Amino acid sequence: MKVTLAAGIKSISGSVKQRNGSLLVFRTFTKPAVGRKPGETETRAYFMPKRERSTPPSEKELAVRQRFAKATLYFQTLSNEQREMYAKAWKRDKYMFNGKKYATLRGYIVAHYYAGHPVDERLKD
Repeated sequence: MKVTLAAGIKSISGSVKQRNGSLLVFRTFTKPAVGRKPGETETRAYFMPKRERSTPPSEKELAVRQRFAKATLYFQTLSNEQREMYAKAWKRDKYMFNGKKYATLRGYIVAHYYAGHPVDERLKD
């Protein structure tokens, strides 16, 4: 739908996420089009409902989610001594583990957790 902007606002483009997950998207068009003269702008607003999942999560996806939750809990329950041990190892290894560079200590620790706790073999494709 066409939008009339308040005085002093020339254009607006972007989106605003609503509390229910839907988006309100604003676009300002400046190029000439049918019914719009050169130099004129037109702002439109679009309502985009929240995208609903069309299929239920697979067994493998549920297992991966559960593994991620366990890795997060593992990281949160580490003692300060354990975190310091991981931090020293992270720096010693030049922020690398299994050929990948980790920007955060959390990522490094979660990667170590994943290496020791692979996804159940029965659920692999």
